[in-house]
Amino acid sequence: MLTAGFAEPPVPVDGRVTRAFLVRTEDFDQTSLSTVIVRPALSVFLYRVDFNKTMRAAWSQVTAHDGRPHLPLDLHFLLTPWGDNAEAESAILGDVRGKGLLMAIEIVADRETKAMLPAAAQAVYRIIELGIERGLLLYSRRTADGAYGEWLMVSPPLIVTAAEIEEIVALIGQTLAAYEAELRRANVI
Repeated sequence: MLTAGFAEPPVPVDGRVTRAFLVRTEDFDQTSLSTVIVRPALSVFLYRVDFNKTMRAAWSQVTAHDGRPHLPLDLHFLLTPWGDNAEAESAILGDVRGKGLLMAIEIVADRETKAMLPAAAQAVYRIIELGIERGLLLYSRRTADGAYGEWLMVSPPLIVTAAEIEEIVALIGQTLAAYEAELRRANVI
């Protein structure tokens, strides 16, 4: 049904039709992601079901009239676009991994080779400064003082909303873009 919604009229990305996929939690595992979601795509993920406390009292009277139980629910969906245009992504984003709300972002000099930035650049510290300027707080980790990698950690509270996650992701993108621009001006990358 979802893919049918994208069937008319198709707007091809590089001659390909975007498809919609209903995904489960286990589908986001790195090993199975490429077999579940064929890019370009839009994934639809139901991540929370809540009772609608406002409508619950009102619907309780409806049961008396038609004999069927009614339970008003709020369904929370996460819609994620998937593309394969790497040139639009950050050149310094090496890897993103983690589980649930605890994620780590590897910062590199070259996305393809995973070459590290010079340790003297202290990349994660500068990225943290740029993030703070935008209202974003990040944790950092430097392995062996940056000799074996630099990481940013993202760990929002468990009560974070989907809108807040979207804002966090947007701020991370803006922060990485600002740092990447600084590196390009300094001819580091």
